[in-house]
Amino acid sequence: MFSMPPRAVRQREEALNAKLGELLAARYLSWDDNEIRSEGLGEIRDSDARIDVLVDDPRGRPIAVEAKFDAPNVGTALRKQVESRMGSIIDATGEEIEAGVSVVYPTGTTNSTLEGATLRYAVHQLAEDDAIRWPEQEGEWIEGSVGDLADAIEIVSLSEKRIREGERVLSNGIRDASSRLEKHRQTSQFGKNLASVLHQEEGEQTTRMAVTIIVNAFVFHYAIEEQDDIPNVEEGLRGNSFRKREVTKTWDAVLDVNYWPIFGIARDVLETIPTRYAHPLLDKANDIAEQLVNVGATTFHDLAARMFQTLISDRKFLATFYTLPESACLLAELAVSQMDIDWTDQEAVQSLKIADFACGTGTLLSATQRAIYRRIRRAGLNDKCFHRTFMENVLLGTDILPSAAHLSASMLSSAHPQIGYDQSLVRVLPFGVDKELSNLRQVDEQTPYIGALDLRMAEFGHSLFTQQGMGIRWK
Repeated sequence: MFSMPPRAVRQREEALNAKLGELLAARYLSWDDNEIRSEGLGEIRDSDARIDVLVDDPRGRPIAVEAKFDAPNVGTALRKQVESRMGSIIDATGEEIEAGVSVVYPTGTTNSTLEGATLRYAVHQLAEDDAIRWPEQEGEWIEGSVGDLADAIEIVSLSEKRIREGERVLSNGIRDASSRLEKHRQTSQFGKNLASVLHQEEGEQTTRMAVTIIVNAFVFHYAIEEQDDIPNVEEGLRGNSFRKREVTKTWDAVLDVNYWPIFGIARDVLETIPTRYAHPLLDKANDIAEQLVNVGATTFHDLAARMFQTLISDRKFLATFYTLPESACLLAELAVSQMDIDWTDQEAVQSLKIADFACGTGTLLSATQRAIYRRIRRAGLNDKCFHRTFMENVLLGTDILPSAAHLSASMLSSAHPQIGYDQSLVRVLPFGVDKELSNLRQVDEQTPYIGALDLRMAEFGHSLFTQQGMGIRWK
């Protein structure tokens, strides 16, 4: 039987690698020629090794893609090749390669047939000092299209090392700051006002939630401070320390633009804390935020979401049940995969209506947003162009807790924090007796409200997906 010499096979693989890079770039418009490179020399520091396809997205960790034609023991050869890249440093950025993907091209694949080919691939990640493969067995593979491969690369580009570091900084920082504030609360009266603002019972868990909100506001402020009309975080400084009055002014300026679900509740929380306690809290919150910025919390949507969701899903920390991020991701993918929609049809995509009427901290809603944005990217469109419409008209989240709405809005907004919007559809629903709202509706002042179940009433539900939905405003 005739077989091609090794050099000819390698030449065909090199041509396919270049084509694979082009196809991946077409499925994620932010992956440009500088971020997806094929067969490049000098990519790895102090090495002349070539990476078949390097995805070096600055919003994630670099991914080494190694590919070969199907052949006996191809899994073993690819695993060795990918794992040899683990721990290497990308010369241009100084970033470490923590993950890679091995790809098997079907026999006979050409540049013209690659886009429609069914590829076999596996994910490799650096865990501690060892590299692990998924699926675990070398003879087992994931099968899918180039678009599926792009999904896998995008997901694995999220650095587990950075997530663990961010979780450590966030958890330890909030524990320290809340412990100090809790000591003051026990000998002061501000705890009652704090509990009233957050619609929670006074106590340690409410104090921790208050600190979490302040920290999250700082993190998100860093993410949006380059927008027009948004003041810099440092405008909250007076001298070398953050001051309550100055921080409140900067957040008021942000609120003049929008972001009420995020900064409205953060400002209300800050105003309940006496000035002598607020100043050291603000300095600590900024210190935590700066450390999180350094690990990428303001640039990687999934990173920020995972850190905060891990924190709040720990019942020892906030003593509340929330949907696990892994469960939310699975549910969102199952739901979105059933949607009968042409993702290249911009009008159809922008007319979607997605709601979670008991959104909690936005885990499920944010997972659904990410699942849809990935499909938009795989269709060759730029999800950034859809973000404002999604925030204003598509993604609706309601909850009875202001703290939950705060975190939900920040999770949804952080997909593209540099893109502003006029008003989101994240709402705090009335719960219990609300005399002001009862007078507005001209009903008995003692009418109790019960959250999402009230949406069954016509006067509440009909305008839900409008800018004035339910007449509930943050101001």
